[in-house]
Amino acid sequence: MDETTEARRSRSAADVRPRARRGRRSSLALGAMAVAGAAAAVAVAPVLNEMRGTRPAQPPSPRRLLIAVAERAEREPVRSGAFWHQRFRTGRQYRVRGADGERYVIERRGVGESWTPVRSPEDGTVSSSRDFGAGPVTSDDRAAWQRAGSPTEWPAGDGTRLRARPDRREPVVRRRGQGTFMCAGKPMTLAELQLLPTTPQALRTTILQGNAGRRPRGDGSSEAETVLLEVSALLRTPAPPRTRGAAYRLIASLPGLRYAEDVHDPLGRPGLAVDVPGGRGGVTRRLIVDPATGQLLTWMDHTDGGGRRLVSYTAYESVGWSEGPPPRG
Repeated sequence: MDETTEARRSRSAADVRPRARRGRRSSLALGAMAVAGAAAAVAVAPVLNEMRGTRPAQPPSPRRLLIAVAERAEREPVRSGAFWHQRFRTGRQYRVRGADGERYVIERRGVGESWTPVRSPEDGTVSSSRDFGAGPVTSDDRAAWQRAGSPTEWPAGDGTRLRARPDRREPVVRRRGQGTFMCAGKPMTLAELQLLPTTPQALRTTILQGNAGRRPRGDGSSEAETVLLEVSALLRTPAPPRTRGAAYRLIASLPGLRYAEDVHDPLGRPGLAVDVPGGRGGVTRRLIVDPATGQLLTWMDHTDGGGRRLVSYTAYESVGWSEGPPPRG
């Protein structure tokens, strides 16, 4: 082997060794970066999963659900129509006494509708109602009713009599007043509804001022009861989306409320219930809303007496704009 060949091999070996060392350093660096990247992925994954809704998490509190309902209500588009239409079911329970003194509960049911004109409010609001009759509530009540001889009429305790037979006539239609909406303790036009506050505290002030002259004193009523009652009325009006959102935020801020998730209203619809316990006359007020849509489902009262809870309710099947004319009244 000549000198030239030997020198060339030496240079080649020298060139290879540094490259090999550089390759090992690069591999180590890449490995370290991979470890760091994996650690970062572990740290970031929970955040991303939470953002994507895939992280197992504690269920939100009822108050947080109300805030979500408020946010959803605030994003609703503004709509309009010729009439503001409501269709609702009603029920009221009574404790009655059979011939042998045995007590049982019956419920009187009905259906109603109303059409409030906004383009010609001077035409007045048209309402219709139909009585579906009364009957026992539970299987135990039915058995007691049968033991009492299956009566078809009962005294209601307020001077009227309840009848089992439903009213098969056409609905009773009435026309009254102006096309206004009861809200914050007074009748309001559609234009006045648009001026209602859009923050919880300002809305609270408006509600309490509107009810200042008629709030009962010294009988167990509370500010929370007044606010919840007025919010239920507001949610049945074409109030602006931001005002509806403020109404839900106001409820979420009230102290002393009780919440019940996954309840079912009298029509069997699931919802979130908000209660004001220990109200006037021992009545618990309950508002049930659909957290998925932000719509009011039911307003109800229930009292405990004689070991049995008695309920009265209005369950709203639909509330919104309509172009169709109401029946003649």
